[in-house]
Amino acid sequence: MSTLPNPTDNHQDGESMSVQTCPRCRGPIEIVIQGGTEIKLAAMSRATRERDIEICAPCGSDEAMRANAIGYIIPVAEWPVNDPHFYHQPVQDAINAFTAENGRGL
Repeated sequence: MSTLPNPTDNHQDGESMSVQTCPRCRGPIEIVIQGGTEIKLAAMSRATRERDIEICAPCGSDEAMRANAIGYIIPVAEWPVNDPHFYHQPVQDAINAFTAENGRGL
């Protein structure tokens, strides 16, 4: 009987690898090896009530910043993202856009 290879078998501590693709930006969902243990750098998207879609860490940060700064999450229907700069922009850009559109700050 054969066993499937472990994807971390040939990786060293501190090394990063990717085994999944983020559905939001099509970037990698990174896995880091620390002490022989896999640590997945991922988040659960706020775009669904159930938070049942795993996304990459940068997209998770972007959603959190957008939710807190402007109260808007990019809906799943608009995924995948075609312009990473727009979707991974710093929160300050989002605040500036909100201010320009509404004539006031947050």
